[in-house]
Amino acid sequence: MSISILSIRCRVKPKTPREAGYTCWEVIKKAMEKQSARPLCERLRPCHRHGWWWIEQAPWCMKCKDAIWHLDMDGKQVVAAFSSLDGKVVELVVEGSGEVLRYKIGKGFVR
Repeated sequence: MSISILSIRCRVKPKTPREAGYTCWEVIKKAMEKQSARPLCERLRPCHRHGWWWIEQAPWCMKCKDAIWHLDMDGKQVVAAFSSLDGKVVELVVEGSGEVLRYKIGKGFVR
């Protein structure tokens, strides 16, 4: 089985663009699109847990209970939600199927 991470998003959104330091939603959207073009290990995103400062997605967002993972599993795009964290191993549950995946930060998906 081949699994790759397309993106990691957050359940929590700022109430206003000013919370994240911007004047309008369009500017935030453009900044996020620019970040999504970068490799996952270099992507930044604003975080409610850090006062809406921009943080590195890997490893911070990977370990967060508010993370929503967008994955490619053998050519099929699926969404998985954070379930638990055990050291550097994140457990995810695929929406719809309930399949449990384990991702070791810095290594990749494990059985």
